[in-house]
Formats: sequence, structure tokens, C-alpha cells
Amino acid sequence: MNLVSLLYKRMTDKSKAKAKKQPKAFAKSLRELGSLFDVSHECIRLWLRRGAPAASASGFYPIDEWKEWVAAHGSRTDDALGDKATLIARQVHLKNQKLEIDIQQKKGELIHRDDVRTKLFQTFDTCRRLQPKIGSTLAGRIGGMTPAQIKTEIDNEIANSYVEIRRWADEQSVTETDETKAE
Repeated sequence: MNLVSLLYKRMTDKSKAKAKKQPKAFAKSLRELGSLFDVSHECIRLWLRRGAPAASASGFYPIDEWKEWVAAHGSRTDDALGDKATLIARQVHLKNQKLEIDIQQKKGELIHRDDVRTKLFQTFDTCRRLQPKIGSTLAGRIGGMTPAQIKTEIDNEIANSYVEIRRWADEQSVTETDETKAE
């Protein structure tokens, strides 16, 4: 062995001996242990159920054993309980989403479910009212026509009813815009 290797070995032997002489560090409570790993005490309880080192006979938690356990099992805290920072971040995110929805609602970009339902019923009712018109309108015109001419007339009448429905929908949206501005 050369001199550098010998010195290195001697230094590491001394540091190992020094580490053995130091008393073991213990955490007095789950909260203290949680603050050491920057997680909540609920998370520490969850880790205990998953096999983390239990308290010693004196009721204290051996920090060195806990460090080894966390290193071996990872410090995943995104479980049901999670750590406090994760929960706070999630809460802030949800509040921001709610504010965005409120702003969109005030701008008129969102429509309430009941309003959509009402408009759909009105639209379907209008379509239903226009359907009988097609038959009565065509009845007097198709006498003596060929099947191809009848098909053309039916297609034209259906297209006209779609135009009427579109006109009705446009009138409804203008009415809603006026009502929104009045509020």
C-alpha cells in the first residue's frame, strides 16, 4: 500500500470509530419525525402502517433507522393523506379553477346546465312544429312529379326548414345577448 492509501484508510477508520461513539439520535414524537422528513405526522403514521421502524422501548423513534427506511422505500407522499405542502398546493389549484369558472360565468362564456336544457327543448319543439309543415306544403306540389323530382322537392323543403330553425336560433341568441347586457 502506498502512503496515500494508508492515510485514507486511517482517516476513514477514525471517522467510523467516531460515528460509533456518538449516541443514537431519536425523535420524541411523530410530529418531530414528520418535520425531520418534511411531511405531516399523518404521513408518518401511514409509513408506520407500511412497515417503517416502530418506536423503541423508551417510546422514541430511531432517526437513523428511519433515514434508512425512507431511503429504501422512497418518500412518496402523494397517497391519500399526502404531505401538507401537496395538500396546500392542491387546494390552491382548486381555488384557482373555481375563480376561473366564476370569471367565465360572469363574462357569459359559460351557460348554466338548466339554460342549455331549456334551449334544447325549445329547439326540438321548433323542429317538431316545422316537420308537419313539410308534408302539408309538399302535398299540393308533388302531384304528377317523377320520383326524382319528388326527392328534390323534399330535400329543398328540408333545407328550408333548417334555414327557419337557424333563423329562430339566431333570434334567440340576439334576445339572450340583449338580456345579458340588461343585467
